[in-house]
Amino acid sequence: MPNFACIVDRDFSNDLEEYESGPLPLHPYENADLEAMLTRMNAFRALLLELGSEDKIVYMGGAEAVTCILQDIVAPITRLRAANAAMGWGLAFDKVDLADKIDIRTLSLNLDGYCSALISKNPDPPPKQVLLSFATGRAKLPYEPKCPRGSNPYYRGRDLLAAAGVALRKKIGSCDKSTTGSEHLARILRAIGCQQFANSTWSEELQELLSSNT
Repeated sequence: MPNFACIVDRDFSNDLEEYESGPLPLHPYENADLEAMLTRMNAFRALLLELGSEDKIVYMGGAEAVTCILQDIVAPITRLRAANAAMGWGLAFDKVDLADKIDIRTLSLNLDGYCSALISKNPDPPPKQVLLSFATGRAKLPYEPKCPRGSNPYYRGRDLLAAAGVALRKKIGSCDKSTTGSEHLARILRAIGCQQFANSTWSEELQELLSSNT
């Protein structure tokens, strides 16, 4: 089919790898998904500085330092998502609000509470200690999700945005909760990052892929 390419999220399983070596013209986003890819661009820094307090962000060490803190917050969630994909647990991550499990004053993640919430949304969940073992890294994953393009650390974009939303309410800003949900921030990030995304190496490679299928 001419001028055709499959743009997909890489997510947290290794299913995509076998198809990437096949005949389908696949072009996965960098990192886990589009929003994760955009958080690795200057667009995310612009979002933090626009919605947050510059003084508070500087006090935290700057936008890059804030981003690293947010990445550390969601690292256990990434490990849980990867374990869920590998073990086939079918955990309903979308039914648990990650932001509600992050302390607005300290930005610490209540991992025990998050795992309990996941369990409550699943009819046949694994024991909480199993979830905690994977989330903390004590239990080793059969497959480590990673981006072949080298975009690290690896995470779901909306998980990072959920953590950013909590930070923007107090630690690095004074925004209302209603304006800092992950879905709302994702829309803002896509708008801010549109031009940078269009000029990225990833987009250039997409154009080359499309041209090669003519």
